[in-house]
Amino acid sequence: MYNLAYIFLIINFLVFTLAENNYYIISIRRSKKDEEYDEASQKIQNAIDELVNDRMNDIYNIIDENKETFVLENGKQDEKLKELEINKLKLEKRNLKNRTIFRYANKNRPQFHRNNIKRSVDDKEIEIEIESDLVRPICPILNYYAVKAYLSDEIVEKVKQLPNVIGCEKIENSKSSNLDKYYDIESIKEETQWSDVSVQENETNFSNHFSHLSLISQDKFIKNNTTFAYDNNYYYPSSAGKGIDIYIIDIGLSTGSDFGEEEWKEHEDFSTYNDERTVSCDVLISNGEIKNVEDKKYCSIFDDEEARTKYDHFSSYPDHGVMAASLVAGKIYGVAKKANIHMIATEFENDDELVALDYVKQVGIPYKSIITISRNGNCKYNQLIQDKIDELTNKGIIIIVSAGNENSNACKIYKTEDNTKILNLYAGYKNVITVAATENIIYSDISNGYKAASYSNYGSCIDLFAPGEAIFANTNYRYDGYTNMHGTSCAVPVVAGVAATIMSEHPHIQYHYESMREELIERSLKGVISDLGSPDTPNRFINNGKRSIYEPIRCDHPSGKYKCETGCCSTEGKCIEYSDIPDDEDVLDICFIDNGCDSKFGRCLPSSPDTPGLTEVERKKLVINACTNELRPYEFCDIEIVDSSLRGIYSNYEFKETCRFYRSSHCKEFFSSPYDYAPSCVEAQKYREFRIISQDKEYMKSQEIINNFYCAGEYDNGVFNMCSLSKKLYLHQFKDKNEKENEIKKNCAISECHEPFVEYSKHLLDLYGEDPENKNYVESFSEVNERMEFLLSSECNASNSTPPSTSSSEANSTTITNELLSSTTTTTTTTSTTSTNTSTKSTTSKPSNTKKIIIKTVTTKRVVIRTTVKPVKLTSTTTNKTKTQNFSKVKTTSKTTTTTTRTTTTTKKIKTTITKKIQPTPKKCWWCWW
Repeated sequence: MYNLAYIFLIINFLVFTLAENNYYIISIRRSKKDEEYDEASQKIQNAIDELVNDRMNDIYNIIDENKETFVLENGKQDEKLKELEINKLKLEKRNLKNRTIFRYANKNRPQFHRNNIKRSVDDKEIEIEIESDLVRPICPILNYYAVKAYLSDEIVEKVKQLPNVIGCEKIENSKSSNLDKYYDIESIKEETQWSDVSVQENETNFSNHFSHLSLISQDKFIKNNTTFAYDNNYYYPSSAGKGIDIYIIDIGLSTGSDFGEEEWKEHEDFSTYNDERTVSCDVLISNGEIKNVEDKKYCSIFDDEEARTKYDHFSSYPDHGVMAASLVAGKIYGVAKKANIHMIATEFENDDELVALDYVKQVGIPYKSIITISRNGNCKYNQLIQDKIDELTNKGIIIIVSAGNENSNACKIYKTEDNTKILNLYAGYKNVITVAATENIIYSDISNGYKAASYSNYGSCIDLFAPGEAIFANTNYRYDGYTNMHGTSCAVPVVAGVAATIMSEHPHIQYHYESMREELIERSLKGVISDLGSPDTPNRFINNGKRSIYEPIRCDHPSGKYKCETGCCSTEGKCIEYSDIPDDEDVLDICFIDNGCDSKFGRCLPSSPDTPGLTEVERKKLVINACTNELRPYEFCDIEIVDSSLRGIYSNYEFKETCRFYRSSHCKEFFSSPYDYAPSCVEAQKYREFRIISQDKEYMKSQEIINNFYCAGEYDNGVFNMCSLSKKLYLHQFKDKNEKENEIKKNCAISECHEPFVEYSKHLLDLYGEDPENKNYVESFSEVNERMEFLLSSECNASNSTPPSTSSSEANSTTITNELLSSTTTTTTTTSTTSTNTSTKSTTSKPSNTKKIIIKTVTTKRVVIRTTVKPVKLTSTTTNKTKTQNFSKVKTTSKTTTTTTRTTTTTKKIKTTITKKIQPTPKKCWWCWW
């Protein structure tokens, strides 16, 4: 098997789309010369009525021809469009073959119908009277007529282009205050000097969806006790990247789907606006050769089974490429919404990437082209790559790359014993704009968007930080879905999109690498990011040029005018409907009375699910919340490493940190009797699944054995480290069979490693049972059986010597020590050396036996945040009553199960690196991807 320095991203498959459908008032005028309608002759009135009815038919037809644009947030079509099917059935029953003209009844002015009921029609036309909720007359105004129509955003412009239409305005609530339209377009134009301003109005709620866009178009938002909430709108220049080509070097693209459909349907995010822009899979590159792509809507390097096996990828769907394309220039989720999208699907060899860069060199337009590369890993320095980058830079093509997700210095160049240079791909090369990421914000505190992500690389070569978590188009299970990921790979397209909007807004300027880098830095927010990984990391957050902050009205506004009719007015000033919260989202803490929720502005909740007077939905949410909080101290016990589809996701750093906290979380005690520690979960499991806990004792024992082996530890010269065999077996780092056999023999000499290995091997044989051909495990039956015989042989005599204790100086010499395994309160400490940038921080917390730690690790493609405590058995249902906002998420589908935990505490994260200078091992560069 091969090892991959795999991208660290989260994938949460939610299938929804976003559409904004509204009623509009449309003004129709026959002629400027007409008199006021009520003063006009009967003949003129009839002529106006006739023309208005014709235009209403035209509008009705536009709605019918564009039904797919009326999809709602729940992924279903707007129910108001059922009228179309009902009328169609009526026509079919009447077996009408002639062209049908609807006559729209006007209850407000019955004479509208009487005046034109005698319209003469030819033999090819037939009239049918209808009462429609989609299109209907309102009344005449002066010499024109107002009609009402239900339109999606996408068809408004089409209606405006109809003959005789002189106006089309969204129907507004007359009770709305002027404060509801809280932003000022003219002020934004004056501030930014954009030729025109577009606004993507996004709902401000607890999900923080679209915050990857809103964060980049305003100054830093500082939470306070004013009557305003965070502005989640995205403000951008209307040119929106038009005319700029963005070349994405990635794994592929899927612009739509035919899953569950009779035919392929395009995702709205990849709309070409009636061929006004290009969205294309340009080429696929494999084995250093360009392969033409016949279907420009879909391409994936993983369509080839050999490639899936080679890179240990579990499906052909190009999720990472779809993410990159959607975020950089998607119509819904993208930054530069009108830019051209060019996917260059490549494998991960050096020759593939050189060919990809050369392709752009040949077809890219100087000063109008941007390349994005979201791949990284420690690789041997390649002069060919640097030369090709220089060549493209000299031509006026801008390259934007990811910093990487190893929580390490992306800029440092190492040398091996044979003087080979090792650097971060591509952040370590010159003439590229390097992007790091900020912390997760979806279903979390928006202020996390101004913290360096715990996984993000750092260093002096970082040019900018950008949001590291985002929602984007998902076409895997249906054509109109969305999902979310995080990683520096998400930050890159955000910065590239901003660059594209700058270029389209200033078409006369020939931007190149240096001038664009200076422009982006000039616009960036300085000094707003906390928890930088090193003192020399530049503190710059991406901004598109708009700094002004517009603040929407909070639901807890003192006037009471904006209070929540149902649900909770959260402590963040946002209305939360309990029925709208998915069972796998834990956001209730911000609606707890104990945490400051004010019942004057909505329905707040007690923290206990046993409080009288709760609705069924409220009690259900509180029970799930209680179970989640009880499980929180033990979530490191489930590291989900048995799933073969997840192999390769862990980096060395992530693996060590995951297992260190697994060992410190008292998992053996938890696994022995889980419901003693999480009693609320007995009821909560009726509502949803929790991976970490199950009433199946065999399953729980299996998890314990497997995790104990993979996270086994050994001492080397008094320093605690992972068992090398466990790590290498999981990460697939064996060069050949001989190296694997040597590691097994080495394992025999260390009892702390040998004993869990024996138990693990025995467990694998039990799992195979009567099916020795089962291929769902890391190793074959024969391999495990042969190894088991060796482990029990006299040749493999495990040493039972007691490991030496570590001294304080040894504990400080490396971060892979026991300094965080103690369950007692510690004070803040910092260690650093000249060889690397090391910053180890821990914070005092309450109660005294609890330590809050923010650390990067993985369960199922997630950055998670944990709280480690001594196990405490509970005898009744309890919930977290502190003001710390703890969020937990478990999503279970037929194809994937994900577990995440988030927190919005102000606890400082721990940056851990080894202070002892380590020489990275050169790797084949196809390992170094994402």
